[in-house]
Amino acid sequence: MATAKLWNVSDTNAFSTTLNGTITDSDTSMTLTSVTGLNTGGGVLVLDRVNSGGTETPGQREFVTYTGITTKTLTGITRGVNNSTAQEHSSGAVIEETWTVVHVNDLNAFLEVAHDADGVIDSIPSGITLTSPVINTAISGTAFLDEDDMVSNSATKVASQQSIKAYVDPSVVTTASSATPTPTGATKYNELYITALAEAAELQTPSGSPVNGNKLLVRILDDATARALTYNPIDTGTLADLPDTTTISKTLYMLFLYNSSSVKWELATTGEAA
Repeated sequence: MATAKLWNVSDTNAFSTTLNGTITDSDTSMTLTSVTGLNTGGGVLVLDRVNSGGTETPGQREFVTYTGITTKTLTGITRGVNNSTAQEHSSGAVIEETWTVVHVNDLNAFLEVAHDADGVIDSIPSGITLTSPVINTAISGTAFLDEDDMVSNSATKVASQQSIKAYVDPSVVTTASSATPTPTGATKYNELYITALAEAAELQTPSGSPVNGNKLLVRILDDATARALTYNPIDTGTLADLPDTTTISKTLYMLFLYNSSSVKWELATTGEAA
């Protein structure tokens, strides 16, 4: 297989000029009469395909490649490519850029690096790296976030399943009794369940960093004795008053909403169930 390369071409169709000075069969540079439009990064040229009168001269024809141009001199020349013969060429010899077997073979080689005979991509070309193209274990990187509270609020980064679940699922704290019950507040839905309150209780500041609209459901059942209730200053009544005691053997419900403007957990509603 030929070297996989895409050859440069000139800026114009049918580039043609002449050789400025005779070259031998071993010269590795040649000076042209004009290089206007010729690609400076290298290419493929043919010498003496035709003579100055336009007559074909197959016995003198030679294909060459070059890698650069200095002023009007081609450098990095490889002589006699594509089974042609390196030979002497006279000053004034016609030099042209034509579509050659060199172009075709190297284009095919380039495509075959990553395609099968039917044109289907079957491998990744050298220099192109895909890290875990099939994600079947784990992902990482700065575009991947694992935040239970979704605090960064990015429109361009992906979240882990765990952070989505933690954000959507309620955060539940359950205790039989506590004088200082502490609910969570950082997730969208927060719940505090006290199942047999046996002492006076002061509701503590919810843990975490809440965002506007977070919800906190508090459910309290005493131990068949009414228990006094007090609150942290961050709690406030809005549509309903903060209950100051439980009712014997009745379940008390309180729903708080976080207001980032007032920096308060505001009681929206309260009720009791037998």
